[in-house]
Amino acid sequence: MVSKLESLIASGSLLNTASELESLVTNGSLFNTVHNGYPLYPQGAGSPGAELTIFPNDTTVLSFNSSGLVLDLALPIFTQILDADRELFPISCTYALSGQYDHLPRVLFYVLIVFAFLFRHRTTIAKAALGVVMSYSATACIHLFVLMGFYRFGLPDTIGHDVEDATAYGDVDIFGIAPVVTVSAIVLIPILTWSESFKGNRGKAIIVYWSILIFVCLAVICYYAITFGEGWYFNRIQSVASCKKDCPRPGSLETVGFPLWNIDDYNSDDCDCVDFCGLISPEAPLREKQGMVPILYYGPALKHYCDGNDSLCLGQSDSAHNLLLGVISLWFFSLFLGLVAFLGVNSSSESVRNMIFRLTNATFRDVITAIFKGSRQQTILKKMRLQNPHDPHTFYRRLRRLFAKSVATLYYGLAFVGLLFSPVLFVVSITAVELFIGSLPTSERSDAIGSWAPWVAAMMVLLSSAIMHLNGIVIEHVSTAYRKIRRFVQYDSEERRHLDIADERQPHVEPFIDESIAHTGYVIMYTWWYLAIRAKAFIEWWKDPEKYSTNEYRGHGVLEG
Repeated sequence: MVSKLESLIASGSLLNTASELESLVTNGSLFNTVHNGYPLYPQGAGSPGAELTIFPNDTTVLSFNSSGLVLDLALPIFTQILDADRELFPISCTYALSGQYDHLPRVLFYVLIVFAFLFRHRTTIAKAALGVVMSYSATACIHLFVLMGFYRFGLPDTIGHDVEDATAYGDVDIFGIAPVVTVSAIVLIPILTWSESFKGNRGKAIIVYWSILIFVCLAVICYYAITFGEGWYFNRIQSVASCKKDCPRPGSLETVGFPLWNIDDYNSDDCDCVDFCGLISPEAPLREKQGMVPILYYGPALKHYCDGNDSLCLGQSDSAHNLLLGVISLWFFSLFLGLVAFLGVNSSSESVRNMIFRLTNATFRDVITAIFKGSRQQTILKKMRLQNPHDPHTFYRRLRRLFAKSVATLYYGLAFVGLLFSPVLFVVSITAVELFIGSLPTSERSDAIGSWAPWVAAMMVLLSSAIMHLNGIVIEHVSTAYRKIRRFVQYDSEERRHLDIADERQPHVEPFIDESIAHTGYVIMYTWWYLAIRAKAFIEWWKDPEKYSTNEYRGHGVLEG
């Protein structure tokens, strides 16, 4: 084993020809040629003592110092770089999403939200699902605030990446936090405005404080989303991957820019790629001693991101950019609807509508009578010569009344928009965001047991709930079957016929299913009736808003005022 000097002769694999080599490097120290002042890998700021000799017969000699007796363990790395059957491809590296924001945990979060809504009348399932949703989203919000404290969310003044320190940038976990926060906010909009179960629940205060936390986080997410790319970016460092020459190539070292990789191609047997992102580890809060991973895209995300031209895609297509702007606009709209929803937390939407009308239609006399009471009120009214409550029907008053009706109607319409369009916002936001998050590396792939652990826990909760609900019915079925077998042995057919009549009255699973179907039909019919009665009540209010906006008419002829 040689321990002082090793000579490695690479023919045709380091670079193809001597002319190409001479255009990039020269004889002598290799470090002086390739070092650009920004060392990429650890301890790369000093020269390793590597010397390069170029011969006219397309042969190069690389000489380097070696210490220790384990050079044979390091030589496979050279084979990955210098193997004539392999080729070096450009690739981008960054830190992976934290495990709680991997693909399957996010999908589980979406599923639990749907469960909490569909089974809201099944107390055990709804409470368990809602508890997980609240704790998961609240934890994501706290994580966002922690990232804001540790990272500056900006851009460096030098080059597009920093191999030493990543705190000047943002952290990729914000892209895992974004869908959790936005989906939670979208679900909260109709709950805060219309849910009678929420308004009458003793845990209402907890949901209100959770809602405040979610919408504050949504405002932060909207700000970082609109400034992403121009105001801040995450630390994305360029490196190379060694792949087979038969690999579907998104580009090569001669390609201008760093093309985007399909994760299935990268991990396929045709490519058998090996990257060196794990050697890159800039200092980053909450990621001590972590190595970076390559940025690989899932097929659907890559096709949309590149607008179908994923064979050599160097950046975001116009359609993908427009979709991203559309999603951000929906987030801002959801934030606005959330602020509107908070107005009706302690009362009905009709009460808020009526209050808005009274405030915007109030005269100066109404303001005085609302602020002052008793003899002081009479004194001020007399001094202002406003004792007479008569309101002249001038053009100004008619215009003021129309304005008040319009503002109140605008609020009421936005409340209905939040109710009717929340499912659409829910689906569109999830679909679009998942397309973009498909470009970010995860801590584990979906086939890893760690990704499935939250699903197993959730299934255990649902299974426990099903057992609690159906256990009595199943036990009764087993008991009935046992009694029938025993009676078949003990009695003749005539006696068994009378005994079996009582068993037909026992509970069964089928009625439970029938009740669920009937309940679904009831919900649909109730929704249509609910919308119809609300529309009728609104028409009555529009004709005479002064009458139906007073407390005396609360529940008289229209919904509460």
